[in-house]
Amino acid sequence: MIASVIEKTPSAYDYPLLIKNLLRTPLVHTRHKEIVYARFRRHGYQEFCERIARLANGLASLGIKAGDTVAVMDWDSHRYLECFFAVPMIGAVLHTINVRIWTPPRLQVICQWLLVRLHTYIRPLEMAYV
Repeated sequence: MIASVIEKTPSAYDYPLLIKNLLRTPLVHTRHKEIVYARFRRHGYQEFCERIARLANGLASLGIKAGDTVAVMDWDSHRYLECFFAVPMIGAVLHTINVRIWTPPRLQVICQWLLVRLHTYIRPLEMAYV
């Protein structure tokens, strides 16, 4: 099979579309615009990126590395959003677990189904977010 090269268009990005690059434009152009989560949390893109970096470093310090699976079970929250960026940024796989089916037997089945090294961090669901 002969491979053909597609010419780069003028509108193409100059960098690969990796998860860590998705926030490049907002950081450059709208650094101080607010991200609002309901009435619980407000922060700018700069703080958001700092929180993602801290979470990624924390996961790495726990021994999570590229290729590992991180299971996340949470309601829709700012912490959940941070996981969507931090986990792939360290090369790990994000596995979301639906909180609506959370019963011990069902959670056990889900975890047994995963045939890769599984790290879970399940925290009590909080009513107020810090």
